[in-house]
Amino acid sequence: MRAPTLCVFLLVFVSLFILGGCSKKGGGGKKFKQVSVTLSKCQANPDQVYDLHNGDKVDWQSSDSDYTISFADQSEPTPNPFPVHHGVSNPPHPINGNKGCTPEAGGHYCKYSLIGTTCKADPGLHVTP
Repeated sequence: MRAPTLCVFLLVFVSLFILGGCSKKGGGGKKFKQVSVTLSKCQANPDQVYDLHNGDKVDWQSSDSDYTISFADQSEPTPNPFPVHHGVSNPPHPINGNKGCTPEAGGHYCKYSLIGTTCKADPGLHVTP
């Protein structure tokens, strides 16, 4: 009699655990957005990304060659430097902070370097905490 009760208890517990994890996104129900940035000819498009918040993701994709993205701080706003490869799907990078960024009205400006064979561009992200 004890085994069926234990099995029912475990089944209910696992169901509640799975459903509880699916009901919230990003903790507290906040929905994060994802912004795409295309790299081509050593330039980012859009050149600067506005209206980002901590937890949002930036999806850098290259249309012509391999690049490396590097922010001033190696841990924020996303762990870096990281490669962006041409011809493959690169994972989006979550924005998690603002160390190494310049304060501006209502947020921070996070300048990054776009490193390629001949790049001189210096695009950036504007992040609101």
